[in-house]
Amino acid sequence: MNETRTIAIVDPFSSGRFLAPLLKKEFGTKCVAVLSSENLPAFYLNGFQKNDFADSITSTSLAETVAFLKQNNVDSVIAGSEPGVILADRLGESLGMRGNVPALTE
Repeated sequence: MNETRTIAIVDPFSSGRFLAPLLKKEFGTKCVAVLSSENLPAFYLNGFQKNDFADSITSTSLAETVAFLKQNNVDSVIAGSEPGVILADRLGESLGMRGNVPALTE
């Protein structure tokens, strides 16, 4: 049985904006977007393609964002651009996923 994966992409900007459509096209992957802040620069936000994602959230608390990811059955978290690296690492750790150790991210 081929199960559909769900991946969260944190800050899918710049070249990271191409990840969701590519993953969907090539592998049938469902993607959700996580924006790391309410105060991201316009040059990032202007390239955000919300329609490429099944759902999205702007992270205002780690607990709320983790709950959103669990609700969407996310099985992987990746950073889509540099501003999302720290939050992606923290989310992955909070969900018990393999990945970078947030204490070493900086």
